[in-house]
Amino acid sequence: MDKVIVSFLIALILIIIITGYFLYNDKENLTFNLLDTRKSLFETRLYAKLPLSDNIFLEMSNSVDFLPIRNWGVKQIQLESRAALSLLISNPEKILFQNNISEELPIASLTKLITALIVMENYNLDDLIQISREAIMTEGNGPDFVIGEKISVKNLLYAMLMQSSNDSAVALSEKIGKENFVDLINKKIRDLELKNTYFSEPTGLDYKNISSAYDLAKITEYILSSKDFSLIWEILLTPAIDIYSSDGTISHHLINTNKLLEKIPGLIGGKTGYIEEAGDCMVLVMETPNKEKVINIILGAKNKFQEMEKLINWSNSAYLWK
Repeated sequence: MDKVIVSFLIALILIIIITGYFLYNDKENLTFNLLDTRKSLFETRLYAKLPLSDNIFLEMSNSVDFLPIRNWGVKQIQLESRAALSLLISNPEKILFQNNISEELPIASLTKLITALIVMENYNLDDLIQISREAIMTEGNGPDFVIGEKISVKNLLYAMLMQSSNDSAVALSEKIGKENFVDLINKKIRDLELKNTYFSEPTGLDYKNISSAYDLAKITEYILSSKDFSLIWEILLTPAIDIYSSDGTISHHLINTNKLLEKIPGLIGGKTGYIEEAGDCMVLVMETPNKEKVINIILGAKNKFQEMEKLINWSNSAYLWK
């Protein structure tokens, strides 16, 4: 126990010296540095496994200003995916886990998140789109649309986001012309100042649709930022639904591709993706016990559901949330 106390005191002295330096050189950030020092002391105490008996540490452990706090008794997770990110959307945002988050990678059907965003910003949900032969001939498992069938923009969004229908993505882009649609996507990417993202088409079938885990998190955060996009999250949370052609004569049964829908507490929504060049990909958003949102990204995995569940279970135990 004496060695633990000595280690704690040494860590304490180092933290005070470092913090003193920054306080001297940056008086404007005095409050921030003091808070950061108190948090560091608390985390050091956790790491040293000393009793949390002092009132100041108990108060800090219950303060939302310091949550979540890393529990260093839980080892860092090892994932097999090419890139992964767990990002807490707060002020300021906090990265809970990261691995290769700036690497440019193909993202498969995660493309459909920004396709849905462009549709929501530019289309009327009640507008009807006639399904073309080209849309039906698009590679992938679709909801068995019929050539000439007319379906509302809203129903096509359900098919695209729930069942990851490439037919629907193409049909939606054809409303204004595929080239114009892709131009809108890349303009939005520029507006969001994403440095590692580029799209060549709206489905994700092309491996040239690339992004990074961090850029995808920023796209997701943007979609979360406005109630105008609430339909996207409503769709992503829907396990199954029947959609109909405009005249009601043709029905299509849709099943969500997200196998974690009913397994993750506080789930807000998620999108899956796969092509051979990209491997398994997934975005999943959940709400914390503190009512904040965490965006989780998995890219280039062999099993997206297994990797995502592993990441979420780890973050729940590696951080103190309340």
